[in-house]
Amino acid sequence: MPINDDRSARYIISLFYYLFFNMHFTDKTQYPIIAKLGVFIPIIVVLFSFIAADELLTIVFWSIILAVVLFATWYMFCTKLLLKCSEQGIYYQLKPFQKKKVFLPFNEILELEIEATDFLTKFGGWGKRKKGNEKAYVFNDGYFLKVKTDTRTYYFSISDQSKQKWEEWINKNFSNLDINS
Repeated sequence: MPINDDRSARYIISLFYYLFFNMHFTDKTQYPIIAKLGVFIPIIVVLFSFIAADELLTIVFWSIILAVVLFATWYMFCTKLLLKCSEQGIYYQLKPFQKKKVFLPFNEILELEIEATDFLTKFGGWGKRKKGNEKAYVFNDGYFLKVKTDTRTYYFSISDQSKQKWEEWINKNFSNLDINS
């Protein structure tokens, strides 16, 4: 019996060490609720216009508009950015459009920091944005994880709840690798 207790104690200690010292976490951001709710106004307008249509051409027109608005609604509710940190680098995936996670290894990252950016002025709104060699995944108006590589600068929306975790993770991993110097 003491052997089993010893093994379980070692297991608990190793699990605690892994969870405490190896910071792995996933951050998920989505469109803000105000943007999601804002889609319902066009749906109502288009539905009333569709119902009031009396000619075939008008019905076809409003049917196409309704299909586009319903797709936009689906897009707003289903799209999410997943960020995962590890000791090797950062994984990101824009669901449901990217089937595989994209990996940014530490040896390719030149700069990594948390930045408060005015997304509307800098990127022109929410969603996946590209401007020159900058690529932004904007799903909230708070903080961004800025990742600079040789070829591109990425801006990833991070949730306000995980900002502290990201700062700790950057300090832990970049102090070991000394990338920012």
